[in-house]
Amino acid sequence: MHIVVLGSSTAAGIGPADSANAWVERYRRHLDAAGVGHRLTNLAHGGFNTYRLLPFGRGGGEERLQPDTARNIERALAAEPDAIIINLPSNDANLGVPVEAQVANYDTLVARARTVGVPVWITTTQPRDFDATRRANALAARDETFDRFGPRAIDFFSGLGRPDGTISSPFATGDGVHLNDAAHAVLFARVADEGIPAAVSCDADLSPPNGPAPRRAEP
Repeated sequence: MHIVVLGSSTAAGIGPADSANAWVERYRRHLDAAGVGHRLTNLAHGGFNTYRLLPFGRGGGEERLQPDTARNIERALAAEPDAIIINLPSNDANLGVPVEAQVANYDTLVARARTVGVPVWITTTQPRDFDATRRANALAARDETFDRFGPRAIDFFSGLGRPDGTISSPFATGDGVHLNDAAHAVLFARVADEGIPAAVSCDADLSPPNGPAPRRAEP
């Protein structure tokens, strides 16, 4: 089982005081313990948004809205994964990318992976201490992720953020952006709870799921 992670700073391990406590590293150890042949490739890079992950030749005009050819969906698929996890917490909201465009970009990524039979799990946005307009964008994107991607949406918000979209103090690093070691333990548990290796082995239909996901209770 080979899982590739795409994303930005949270997936890249920024936030925890000990990098070994980052959710991707915890998940790597979890896969290692699950059996021989399980492995994880992490292509995440700080500052990424949904455009950076698009297939070659897609994206907007400026560089920060162009695909990164070393860390996008094409590079992930070139690694021949069995599944892909995408974790983009808040950079689209920070840039003012409309929610509709964010979801359209995710649809493009899922559709591209589907052409080679690779299922994609997408995490929701995460809490962040920025202005009300950007927080509203991130909260709306969270809800659209649940509604569009159903059981392959992973909740990276509930219990970690306040209802207004800011970070709950027990999970804050103090920079207003990143989540701490305790929060990453929660993120890891939610990814592990997806049972992705078993789901890939049992699921012959790799089309994007329809219908709303079961949501966690709001804080």
